[in-house]
Amino acid sequence: MSDPPLHVLLIEDNPGDVLLIREYLRDAHGREYEVRSVDRLADGLTHLAESQVDAVLLDLSLPDSRGIETFERVQAEAPAVPTVVLTGLDDHSLALHAVQSGAQDYLVKDELTPGLLGRALRYAIERQQLRLAASELARMKEDFVANVSHQLRTPVHSLQGFLNLLMDGKVDDPAVRREFLTRASEDAARLAALTDDLLKMSRLESPRFQLDSGRVDLGALVDATNELLEPLAAERNIALLHSAPDTALVVKADEHWLQQVLINLIENAIKFSPEGGSINVATTTSESDAVVTVADRGPGIPAHSTSSVFEKFFQVEGPHKRAGRGTGLGLYICKQIVEAHGGTIGFSSNEGNGSMFYFSIPAIELTEPVAELIS
Repeated sequence: MSDPPLHVLLIEDNPGDVLLIREYLRDAHGREYEVRSVDRLADGLTHLAESQVDAVLLDLSLPDSRGIETFERVQAEAPAVPTVVLTGLDDHSLALHAVQSGAQDYLVKDELTPGLLGRALRYAIERQQLRLAASELARMKEDFVANVSHQLRTPVHSLQGFLNLLMDGKVDDPAVRREFLTRASEDAARLAALTDDLLKMSRLESPRFQLDSGRVDLGALVDATNELLEPLAAERNIALLHSAPDTALVVKADEHWLQQVLINLIENAIKFSPEGGSINVATTTSESDAVVTVADRGPGIPAHSTSSVFEKFFQVEGPHKRAGRGTGLGLYICKQIVEAHGGTIGFSSNEGNGSMFYFSIPAIELTEPVAELIS
């Protein structure tokens, strides 16, 4: 299957040059081009605002604009679209100025050939894609560092404050001292949890990450996880329930990482659930997948937050914000683990009526036929 044509906008007021460039692009090897030509900058800017363009071929001397300003206006309108400047033999310094200002390349009209023009466009597009990717990576790195710094700063400052007051002997009341120590311990626990989640995330995002997959009895793993989290649920009188088929449901998975998904989802459900409530974990099948759902009766997720649930450092804000904030990495980690298994993860939530998170793992091995398990 051949690649789709590249859409090129040619902004050139010389009819002869337009015909020549069109002909050269028909003869260029390696890619098909669709060329739209306009003879004024204003028309070119309108086309860039309204249409998808892969590259711009730009003459800097037009009836309604001349010089470097021509390129600057194109770049301002479409900074992500690579521009190749077309010049005459006497415009070398102007062309270099344009390249220094962000143009991907320049070509002298009298020296054009089909091969040169085709290569210049392809390389311009590739370089621009690399430039945009590098810029996005730098932005993501800055955002990540800022988020981690914010996540660390709050518990560190709080912990320091409580410990300084205690060390300075300014708290005489034993009950207050105990409260301060409890709060300091909670801050330390949050720091430890954040560090642990950051390490997990680093492992999952590493190109060297591999699953240690084997046969896992999914129902038994859910029971073991519920038992592990029973003390946490008991503190708030929350019942952990498990609905499962009568026969074993065995999947091919990394037991350690799969249990991490269950821990994160069930812990979240406990934190959101009202005291005296219940959480139902269900294991079932859908076609060739094993499906796990974790349903709570908490406040649900606000509609404006649903698109961000699996992003790094997601936290529910507003009146639904829970006491004892987590690290904001748990659901992101769940998504990475499930997708590493070739599965999918999602949720449904009605604000005020609880949430249900679910994930599926493919390649089930069953001790009984699927039809018998779901009948």
